[in-house]
Amino acid sequence: MAIQTDQVELLDAASTPDFVQAVFNLYEQDRLFAIMRQDTAGDARFAHASRRAFPKTAAGGWVDTPLSPKRSDTPAQIVFSSGTEGRPKAIVLTHRALADVVERLNTIMEVTSDIREYIGVPVSYSFGLGRARAVAAAGGASYIPEKFDPNEIRTMLEQGEINAISAVPSLWRILLLRPETLQPVADRVRWIEIGSQFMAADEKRAMRTLFPQARIVQHYGLTEASRSTFLDISNAVEDQLESVGTASGSVELRISDQGAVCIRGDNVAMGVLGPEGDIVPLTDAEGWLVTKDRGEMRDGHLYFLGRLDDQINISGIKVSSEQLERGIAARVPGQERHFAVAAVEDPIRGNAALLAVEDAASAALPELMAVAEETLAQYGVSGGDNLRSLTVAHLPRTGSDKVQRNKLRDLYTAHEDEAPQPPETLLGRMRARLTPQKRPETVQEIFQSHFPRATITRESSFEELGGDSLSHVAVALDLERALGNLPNDWQVRSIAEIESVGPSARRLFGQIDTPTFIRALSIVLIVVGHFDAFEYGGTGALALFFIAGLNFGAMTLPTILNTGSVVPIFVLLIRIALISWFFMAANHIVTGYGGPLAYLMVTNFVGPGYGGGAWFVAVYIQTLLAIALLLTWERPRAWLRAHGFNALAAFAAFSVALLFVCEQLFDTNHLFRRLPNLLLWLFACGALAHLSTSWQQKAITLAIFLTGWTIFSTGVSLKYVLFAAPFVLFVSAVPVPKLMIAPIRLVAGASLVIYLSHFQFRSLLEKVTGIEQAHIASLVAIAGGVAFWSFYRPLDNRIRLLVTKLLTRD
Repeated sequence: MAIQTDQVELLDAASTPDFVQAVFNLYEQDRLFAIMRQDTAGDARFAHASRRAFPKTAAGGWVDTPLSPKRSDTPAQIVFSSGTEGRPKAIVLTHRALADVVERLNTIMEVTSDIREYIGVPVSYSFGLGRARAVAAAGGASYIPEKFDPNEIRTMLEQGEINAISAVPSLWRILLLRPETLQPVADRVRWIEIGSQFMAADEKRAMRTLFPQARIVQHYGLTEASRSTFLDISNAVEDQLESVGTASGSVELRISDQGAVCIRGDNVAMGVLGPEGDIVPLTDAEGWLVTKDRGEMRDGHLYFLGRLDDQINISGIKVSSEQLERGIAARVPGQERHFAVAAVEDPIRGNAALLAVEDAASAALPELMAVAEETLAQYGVSGGDNLRSLTVAHLPRTGSDKVQRNKLRDLYTAHEDEAPQPPETLLGRMRARLTPQKRPETVQEIFQSHFPRATITRESSFEELGGDSLSHVAVALDLERALGNLPNDWQVRSIAEIESVGPSARRLFGQIDTPTFIRALSIVLIVVGHFDAFEYGGTGALALFFIAGLNFGAMTLPTILNTGSVVPIFVLLIRIALISWFFMAANHIVTGYGGPLAYLMVTNFVGPGYGGGAWFVAVYIQTLLAIALLLTWERPRAWLRAHGFNALAAFAAFSVALLFVCEQLFDTNHLFRRLPNLLLWLFACGALAHLSTSWQQKAITLAIFLTGWTIFSTGVSLKYVLFAAPFVLFVSAVPVPKLMIAPIRLVAGASLVIYLSHFQFRSLLEKVTGIEQAHIASLVAIAGGVAFWSFYRPLDNRIRLLVTKLLTRD
């Protein structure tokens, strides 16, 4: 059988209701069509075919047209799948193949006609269009959004507009990291389908915990054989969650001697469109499609073990390494022998693209990266950290001159960007110190200067890069210098979004985020309170502990839940310990004040009279160690991923209960109650404050905080922390004179150093000048702490890189 390609209807890819309606009409009219994208637009086989474009809508819309799938063996649709021969393969699907998928899919999901689904992926791709067909065949309605928007999903669930959601794993992971977004209405979801991409068993468990009333199904399939297996996640036993499910209906599976997954059934495509319109079968003589996927069968379940070829699967979009190389080489001529593309693992997207460049072409790396990003965008891959880079002396090749992509993957895995090392000689170090360094000016340059080991794109954010509370203020200062003003939530915004803010107009007042403002105010009050310059009522250190918890919830916890590793906690506490030990040792050497228990960070259990101890740092480190021990187990991490705010609220409430029990059992007034078991509630409330987005959540957090304070203070008394914590909870930003923003950030960033050093700076002032006036001493102590912190920041950055490297080394 041959196809007259000039009679094929071409549809420009669009994710709109009009596009879906046009596809349904073509199905009903039994007219063969193909969806065209930028990478397939120049296919000469369709040069004379008619082509239809669709206007982009400003908002999402509904499709409620019913569809009756046909079971004929006539061609229904041509779908383009990336091949390794240089141009995409044109896969010919029959009406029977499409109908078979819909029938098996709706059977396993037990779909009824009242389904109203939010299709979270573009309907111009096989997965999204397959969802629209399945919903229409059941007599339901599909909502086609302008883009995947968790807030829109929540609103539509609240209003009863939708009861089903479909998306690929990379999008579901966004929701699992912030389950509080849908938690209050998640039980209204009745049906979920997850796209064909790897998803870990704990993620699947988190899905069914977050959506307790949903029938959750994930499929495995290819363009050539859509939805070949189904895994009913909502009912699967534990041992089956690592699998991709079982075959059903007409579909059969087997594993070849080479370990390849083989598929036979009505869902298998008719064949590949040849150059003259002929159809080349995809199956062997027995009807088996031998894929390039590696797998194994256990008790009827298929376990996917990876690809046998070189395709890169980024969030479900498959791109050939060779095609990417050809696309890049066409735009950067003369470099084709000096770079190669391979797939590397990515915990969120499944794969990312690796661009490996030989040293001889390293000068062209920025241009090659930019072109690679543009080439990926042509395949629908844009945004996020989808592209990585690696420089090598020479590309590994076989005897027949083919690039060994597996070796590139191994090199990337083993490779660790070394932090810039000081020159070997004293002269070299002096020369490097005296050589003027270019000051980073753009947002991306600023991020790169603070995270030199990371691959940074315009979609990278401070949070995604693993920023923590110690680097937060330093990055903010540099950004504010470049832009003049920052949005309050800059740490979760991408570089592109931050740049869109642009340099602010010259005006008298600006805004500073409340946690930074309270952090600076607290340390100032601590200093003036200790020096008797001003009596503010105390509890400034408790306010700092609350802020420490908030920063942990905002910056450290998301990285832990994303990576499954508690390394970020140990990186943070080691950095805190090192700077604390420095001041303890300096004080001990100069004055003789201190003892060995101070260095062990346990003097809060000995007594306030023990020399050299810093109770705040001790409790902070002890709390971090306890939380690290807890989060070492996967179960608490999975609980936090699945339940978000509710899980953390339960932990905060438990911490208050722990406080109450300990207060009844032990009298620790002689220790001023500066113990982690008595202050954990404050740290937990700070972390909970970060997740409190709605007024209801803020009210719950405030209630837990006030309960803890009532127990801790034996009756509510007016103290500074009672103002600071609710202020942080309910006020997002504070207006201040613009000239004060940088000084406030500097004081906030230096708060730990100021806390550790303010008595030493006061003593130094008295010995050098004889000045004992409290207000002057306070000013000198704060300025001295800021100056030392500014000097120490580059060293702290190197320490962070070194500790991270040591702790993550296999």
